[in-house]
Amino acid sequence: MIRNIIVCVVIAMSLTLASPAWATENASGFDTSYVNPLRVGLCVGFTSDCTLAGVKLEWIEEFIGVSLMVGPLTWGTAFRYYPLRSLHSRRDRYAPYVYLGAGGADEVDLVGLGLGADIHVFKSRWLILQPSVFYGRVCPLGQDISAAHFTENDCSYRPTIAMAALF
Repeated sequence: MIRNIIVCVVIAMSLTLASPAWATENASGFDTSYVNPLRVGLCVGFTSDCTLAGVKLEWIEEFIGVSLMVGPLTWGTAFRYYPLRSLHSRRDRYAPYVYLGAGGADEVDLVGLGLGADIHVFKSRWLILQPSVFYGRVCPLGQDISAAHFTENDCSYRPTIAMAALF
């Protein structure tokens, strides 16, 4: 589990550090000086980027983002793609995204795809509400697929939801 988290962090950092969006005006001409790329908050739910409850850390660029969550005996990570430019529009307060992620809790492991949105609240945009819907594979944690006692019936595919509040 620790090895998976380290690999996800390294991939996330390489994606975001390779991005040229460090300037306030990016290559596509959008002014991003008012968008805080680093976000921190709390989440509750059962998705890959919010497994049960925990502290959530995000790094968001123009069209991509990375989310890491850590809680008591839980972890989660997700890679995001923002297909619309509304994240960088001063008048829009809604930025939909799709994500691919993996997470785990004390007794389960989950992997799958999801849809969510950044909803900027208040005029100053200091609060971001983040509802998301997830569909993925949920399996007992620590089960080895090659083990004789593990069967495909131990896993299930199901939709789940989560909500986060970020600052």
